[in-house]
Amino acid sequence: MLYVNLDSKLFSTVVASYNNRTDGHVFVLDSELSPLVGGEVPSELLSAISEHIDLERTDFSTQFQQDSQRVYVKVLSDYNWITVGVLDLDAVTDRSYHLFGYFTWGFVIFLFTASFFWLSAVAKLLAPIRALRKATRRVRYGDFAVQATPYGRDELGELTKDFNFMVSKIGQLIESQIAQKEREKDAEYRALQAQINPHFLYNTLNSIRWMAIIQKADNIKMVIESLARLLRNSTNKMDSVISVAEEISILKDYVEIELVAYNSKFSVTYQIDDSTLGCQCLKFLLQPLVENAIFHGVLPSERVGEIMVEVKRVDESIWLRVVDNGVGFDSKDETPHGRQNHFNSIGLDTLRERLDAHYSTQSSMTIESVINQHTSVTVVLPAREVIC
Repeated sequence: MLYVNLDSKLFSTVVASYNNRTDGHVFVLDSELSPLVGGEVPSELLSAISEHIDLERTDFSTQFQQDSQRVYVKVLSDYNWITVGVLDLDAVTDRSYHLFGYFTWGFVIFLFTASFFWLSAVAKLLAPIRALRKATRRVRYGDFAVQATPYGRDELGELTKDFNFMVSKIGQLIESQIAQKEREKDAEYRALQAQINPHFLYNTLNSIRWMAIIQKADNIKMVIESLARLLRNSTNKMDSVISVAEEISILKDYVEIELVAYNSKFSVTYQIDDSTLGCQCLKFLLQPLVENAIFHGVLPSERVGEIMVEVKRVDESIWLRVVDNGVGFDSKDETPHGRQNHFNSIGLDTLRERLDAHYSTQSSMTIESVINQHTSVTVVLPAREVIC
């Protein structure tokens, strides 16, 4: 036979740790329903236990509802003990509500926190896209000075840099085109200013021509006919394109007039490549070059002037050269042959502007000169056939 001595204080301590809770209580009773551990049992509870308990059954257990309490009863027949557990349903419900409230508030806080961080991340991701979209809208309305701020070194940052580079290049191109158009308009305006309206001269020249014919003054007749043809050609737009053959014909009319005016103080020779006669050329391109050669080259010289006009094809280009044996000038002088404008001559500077406006970078004009020896002006144009 085994005897066990139970320390009731230790047992009471274990039960008391549970009884400190607000939602339940534990009692240990003997077979007479007298309390052993857990304190006094309420009389209503004892009455309910006595109604539901059956001490004759081995390991009897049951549970029942007592007001707002749930009662669990277990009979330990080996020790003649009755354990009673009482669960306060209201307290459990209140505790559940509290837990649910805590959980709800925690979920709401978590949701707001997660939403804040998510929105921050999305805003950070969308910021460069919005900046690029805003810059694109400004470009659409013609603002090519806009520059989008690149964010980071990822693909979007590289795209922003490429966008800035593209907009900058487009802006430069548009500015270049506008400047070129302005140069074209200015060149046309200055060319038109340099012209005279020949219509009122035609009748007068025709009358003088008939008077020269009647008086048999052939030299006057030749000069008037050359002048009339020259004036007729000047009525068209200065920057219109004609053939090299037509340009040479206009130049010869001008030279005939000057030869008569200066009593053949100079001579002009022509070296024209026949393959260039059908190529395009700006009207009145050679005339200002020959004019400068006459007035600022050979006329100031004491010797008889010699002017050579050469047109030849070099690869895919047309070279037009005017060479004189006049006084020349210092190549460092910024005003070769002066700046005076004569009949239908708009000067070398205006000629450069006309070339730049019509041919852009496809043309060039170079000047070479040695004092008291010679001056050579060469214009290079792209070889383009005249479209009839």
